[in-house]
Amino acid sequence: MAGAPHQQSLVGLVMAATGADKLNQFTSDSEISFMMVCTMLVQLMTPGLALFYAGLCRPSGACTMMAKSTAAMGLITMLWFTFVFGMAFGPGWNGSSLVGDPFSCLGFSCLSEVKPAYAEGTLLGVPNLPGWLYGLYQNKFAVITPALASGAVADRLTLGPWMLFIAVWVIIVYAPWCKMVWGGGYFQQYGVFDFAGGIVVHTTSGWSALAAAKALGPRKHQDNTPHSVPLVLLGTALLWFGWFGFNAGSAYAPNGVAITAAINSQLAASSAMISWSAMHWWSTGKFGLIPLCVGSIAGLATVTPAAGFVQPEEACFIGVISGIVCFMAIHFVNGLQVDDALDVWAVHGVGGGLGSVLLGFMADPKACLDKETAPSFCVNPGTVAPLEDQWKKQLLAVLVCGIYSAIITYAGILLMKQAIRLYPNHHILVDDEMDEKAYSHSLAHPLLGAGDGGEGGVVTGQWETKPDGSRAFVAGSGAQEYGIMTPDDHRSPVLGGFAPMEGGAAGAVDPRLSGLPQKGKIMAEYVWLGGAETTGGFDIRSKSRTLDKKPSSVNQLPVWNYDGSSTNQAPGEDSEVLLQPVAMYPDPFRGGANIMVLCECVDPKGNPISTNTRANCAAVMARAQSHVPWFGIEQEYTLFEKDGVTPLGWPVGGEPKPQGPYYCSAGYDVSFGRNVMETHYRVCLAAGINISGTNAEVMPGQWEYQVGPCTGIDGADQLWMSRYLMIRVCELLEVNISFDPKPIPGEWNGAGCHTNYSTAVMRKPGGFREIIRAVEKLGPKHKEHIQIYGEGNDRRLTGRCETASIDNFSYGVANRGASVRIPRSAEKDGMGYFEDRRPASNMDPYLVTGKLVQTTLLD
Repeated sequence: MAGAPHQQSLVGLVMAATGADKLNQFTSDSEISFMMVCTMLVQLMTPGLALFYAGLCRPSGACTMMAKSTAAMGLITMLWFTFVFGMAFGPGWNGSSLVGDPFSCLGFSCLSEVKPAYAEGTLLGVPNLPGWLYGLYQNKFAVITPALASGAVADRLTLGPWMLFIAVWVIIVYAPWCKMVWGGGYFQQYGVFDFAGGIVVHTTSGWSALAAAKALGPRKHQDNTPHSVPLVLLGTALLWFGWFGFNAGSAYAPNGVAITAAINSQLAASSAMISWSAMHWWSTGKFGLIPLCVGSIAGLATVTPAAGFVQPEEACFIGVISGIVCFMAIHFVNGLQVDDALDVWAVHGVGGGLGSVLLGFMADPKACLDKETAPSFCVNPGTVAPLEDQWKKQLLAVLVCGIYSAIITYAGILLMKQAIRLYPNHHILVDDEMDEKAYSHSLAHPLLGAGDGGEGGVVTGQWETKPDGSRAFVAGSGAQEYGIMTPDDHRSPVLGGFAPMEGGAAGAVDPRLSGLPQKGKIMAEYVWLGGAETTGGFDIRSKSRTLDKKPSSVNQLPVWNYDGSSTNQAPGEDSEVLLQPVAMYPDPFRGGANIMVLCECVDPKGNPISTNTRANCAAVMARAQSHVPWFGIEQEYTLFEKDGVTPLGWPVGGEPKPQGPYYCSAGYDVSFGRNVMETHYRVCLAAGINISGTNAEVMPGQWEYQVGPCTGIDGADQLWMSRYLMIRVCELLEVNISFDPKPIPGEWNGAGCHTNYSTAVMRKPGGFREIIRAVEKLGPKHKEHIQIYGEGNDRRLTGRCETASIDNFSYGVANRGASVRIPRSAEKDGMGYFEDRRPASNMDPYLVTGKLVQTTLLD
């Protein structure tokens, strides 16, 4: 409009208000607007990362996982604008090319006036931007880098120690590498290129994550099942959206380089999504949403160092390669038994390093190095080309960066472990540290029933935590249809929440199929001990075969075989292991004439394989047959919620009231898991297991049952079969079980497998002298026994919580704090048995019973 007054832009108004009108000598309004938008996009990535990680981790640690990323936004920002920016981009400290001078920007001094961000100039030829804007943009990179590493330590490092760690880490790891690669330091002068953070961001965070996971050790209960796929998808969307600011913004101007970086980001993420999903399908035979999400993040991380230096077709190739290599890296690190919980090293450490090295091969050709004569197709003229030694420079920088980051992180975590408590309570629950929960569940407990109750098959109601720490479920509509006992419901509870099937079977099959005829055939479930770990700490495997008729003895059962390479019991080139039947039991799950068959594992020549401990035990029992050894074994176990981390009856993220009211208890607020106990008791009796009793234990959610008395090898056989039955019951009732000897650290009782033992002489009048003689023979061989009495027993035998010290042998009458307890009745009657209280709940009964007989009778 003619004669209208001059209209200032918003940026112009801001500059005028701050006295920064000189800003126009450095940049245009469009460039400032572009960088402001990119800065906000990168800012959005950190909350997106928080949601992404929260969806991948356990529900009990979701709040802490999000807090680790969120805390970085505040803590790192304050450090950045106080002095860390000077370390990353200021002049070299005392002339060093490794780190900048922190005092050069102390208290924002270097950014207090509007002036070029690069007073020294750079080798990358980045246009001059206002110092404040450049510092703000780079701040977002500094914030998200340590946040990326947090995924590796899920369910272990609590928020306070994490904040301390990243405060130090950003100073001694991130800032020096920022200086060396982006701030005119050593590797930038050496000729290393990193467009948007493959080395500075992803290599430092990825390798630090790997080292932190190694230093902290594995989670107590590893479960890599994402708890919220929608959160993962939402986090992926925000990260992908923000990554355009991450990569395109690293051009520092709305130009062709920025456009190419944005296109390359999209193409690499898309192609990596496809190749990752293909690898997942090849590995599992399934497609899924999680592989799509994680694959796209791997592609974005890998293309980051090359986004503004390569053509779109190269970006596609980078994406495809990253999806394959990063997927394989997960399996590699799992083989190293390093618990990188959310695969940070595989996605970011490997991805960022891979992209940095591929840049050395895929950048624009040599003709693009001369900015004046560069062809029009060049992406970023005058920067990098695939010269003979460029990839070597890139690789050297990646290796040095990775090793440096890993060493500093590993040493730092170890020092912190000596000084402060890093782990959450129980080593598994973390949100309780902040007194926050991500969710308030309104779901029925799986042990309270099963069926089609409630609207849409869901039972309404609410778990409530009482002031004393106990939990109670207040059932609402649909509860009775679902099998839940409500206050007005006077029905007897069904067997473990499901109705018994015809023929005595315990509900393993749909009741509508239970009556189908078997035409005279018999189903035989062959059960054996594997060589790995599957459920509860044991490896008990089984598979079924059809028999023409029911065998009258175990000798009529055919020898079978299995693939030992899949159970860590044989090499792939000679994988066949034979199943030699040794005991036969009625099958309580299938009912009828169907059977379960306990087997020994032998090689094709009939020799016991290395994991077969039964063969030696059977030989020992045969030698001692005349002594008629009896065993009564007390198996303790702990039940956990479906999440695998919360003991049954415990508040999610907290602890119940102290031990005392739970032992042999009855009542909704003190007895947790009775349906499991009742169901297991019944299936054991139906299977012919000589189960002699059961009771609730001292810790809530912990129970015990007793097998015996049994003679010789039969005691160990029946205990192993009872364990198999327990695992099957828990499978049916959808509850987790642990045979760990100390499932919850602290002043909570552990879980043992006390072994009661006697011989014919001990059970006769005057046998008390023989009991004392046998017990005193155990003392000199205490260490030999302890070595085979269960893994992790040192966490249980501490001399506290009704245990003796693992280092010393002791015995006494009615003394539950001794290694061996002699019952008061044995002293009174002058005969009986003794109880070896040292075996852990995960002990091998073949080793324990065999060793007791060997020491007391044969040595």
